[in-house]
Amino acid sequence: SNIPDLLQEARSNSRAEASESGVRSDTVHPWQDSVAGDWTNNHLVRWVQTTEFGSALVSVLQNTFSSIVEIEDPELSRASLFYTYEHYEQAQQKLLAIEASRLTEGDQEAFYRLRIKTMQQLGMGKALGIFIQNLLKSKPGFFRSESNYTLASRSMSLLADRTYRQFLESNLEFYPFFPSSNLCLEQYIGFIEQRKQTVDYRILRRLALYVSANSILAPWLEKLIDEKRLDANSRIEPQLMGVRLLVRMERFAQAETYLEKRLSMLTGSSYYDYLRTLGYLYERQGRLSEAFELYRNYLEKHGRNRGSKEVWESYSRILGRSGAFAEAAREYGSLSRIYGRSYLRWYHFWYLYRSGRYQESIDLVGHPRRISRFLRDSKDKIGFDYWVGKSYENLGQVTLAQKYYKKILNQRASSYYAAMLLARWETEPQLRQILGDKVNLGPLAEQKLAAMELSDHSEFPGLYRNYDEWVNEYSELDEHQLPENIDSLLTEQFTNLETWKVKYPLIHQEWLIRVSQHFRVDPLLLASVIRAESRYNPEAVSPVGARGLMQIMPYTAQRISQDLGDRDFILSDLSNPKISMIYGAYYLRRLLDYFGDNMVLALAAYNAGPSKVREWVDFCGACSVDEFVESINFRETRRYVKSIVAYYANYKRIYEKELGPRIAKSVPERVIGRDEIY
Repeated sequence: SNIPDLLQEARSNSRAEASESGVRSDTVHPWQDSVAGDWTNNHLVRWVQTTEFGSALVSVLQNTFSSIVEIEDPELSRASLFYTYEHYEQAQQKLLAIEASRLTEGDQEAFYRLRIKTMQQLGMGKALGIFIQNLLKSKPGFFRSESNYTLASRSMSLLADRTYRQFLESNLEFYPFFPSSNLCLEQYIGFIEQRKQTVDYRILRRLALYVSANSILAPWLEKLIDEKRLDANSRIEPQLMGVRLLVRMERFAQAETYLEKRLSMLTGSSYYDYLRTLGYLYERQGRLSEAFELYRNYLEKHGRNRGSKEVWESYSRILGRSGAFAEAAREYGSLSRIYGRSYLRWYHFWYLYRSGRYQESIDLVGHPRRISRFLRDSKDKIGFDYWVGKSYENLGQVTLAQKYYKKILNQRASSYYAAMLLARWETEPQLRQILGDKVNLGPLAEQKLAAMELSDHSEFPGLYRNYDEWVNEYSELDEHQLPENIDSLLTEQFTNLETWKVKYPLIHQEWLIRVSQHFRVDPLLLASVIRAESRYNPEAVSPVGARGLMQIMPYTAQRISQDLGDRDFILSDLSNPKISMIYGAYYLRRLLDYFGDNMVLALAAYNAGPSKVREWVDFCGACSVDEFVESINFRETRRYVKSIVAYYANYKRIYEKELGPRIAKSVPERVIGRDEIY
């Protein structure tokens, strides 16, 4: 019932803060003297009067302010005036002297627009093309808006066809998540069709996932397939590339009919490629039993060898997902012996563990120095220590389990695996017997790692830029507790948890707590999600279009706005940190309710979507929560969940002096809630 009030307050506060920071208001121009009410008493006018234009330009200032009203940097505003007065050479000189990296985000956009427009006026076609190409690599978000994209596209279309096509294809990497995406797609289709060119299959493969985003896309893809204008620069024939596109477009019936017809006519490598595609089609539709039979029949007929690696892996993967852990372990063992890949060794180890063959899983690894040969995720040795320790625990070998567990708690106390151990220690008597009634934790991070993290300011652009700023803005310490400088901060962090608030801040703390209480979400969990999603940067935009502190996708935000009755919502609201917290906390609460307050499932759904998590739960089959996390077959989601659990534990330790969060011991055998959730 208080949500409308919260939203109104968030927007009111945002307008007030914008006014205080010098952003244009409805009544007073930021450069206008608020008392005298004239345009002569500000730094820009005084500077103009010293130039060659003199007082002649002052009379037109009021009419030109509309184009530079949002600019904060004095040098950039001067360059804008030169451009407005058609002195393009002087504008270019001013712009070349400005270092873009020191500008605010709003000024940076104005700077790049002004650079492009100035170079257009000076006829610097080739140089402008190079500038736009470099900008596309370093600041792709600039082309998000349709106006910025159009400005650049107009110049690029005048250059060589190859250059213009590269520009269009680079922008299509963000389709359909930029407002400019549909315009870019239409220009690209027009360019290709006018010249009847072939198109790189990798581009079409991505576009095929989003045929519903634009009505012209599906017919165009089907036309390319019919005309065999697909270019993959590989041995794959155009017909097969075409049918794979149909699968990605979810034209399943059409693709299946064609595949079955082709399979009845083919032999050799072509047959193998078409069979793999049919298996992929079955898996996309959830027809795992049919995919399994297809793969098994092929392996029985052609054998398990180097020529059947992909089918063999798919067969093994379905065995593991269906709960046939012993059979999956056998297959992955054979695969790893032939191919020697670390991820295959990992699955061999994992399915030995899941099948209850704990001693065999330990023997497989052997000496700890061999662990690096089994890593599925790079630099994840600590994870292997955890699972080897748990194997010893399941075997009842307490001393050896204790050795591995204490290594984690002493050396990597800030890791996900330490958080999982502490959560289990709170609820599992067996683990309490192994570790004792009191857990001794090491520092939040190894010294080398901690120093590196605290000194890497670029990783957290919304956090702080130097020690003094941290002391002024983020520290809640008493004066006698403050480290003298950044070096002593790095030293003191190991004995004083308070100093870690520089790394784990509670930004907008009062608002964070209010929103968290309203939606019944722990504020420290919300802070952990913010840390993982945006690194505390309210302006963050992901490559796929997620925005703001809590990285909410535009589609999801629209659905949330409908749920909350927020009729004033616009996409730019996601950059308002307070509104982002409201939307993110509401959505997280919905996911927690949907998954029975299981935090791990809710976090996985926040990243990968609820339907995918339901699927993973069905395959996991009432497994323990740590086994569920390890079984997530999306690497990004697996890492995401591990990161937030670790961050949450560290927040708990820093702010509440608790060892870690409470985490459910297991996941349900089935997710009961089947109502619609997005």
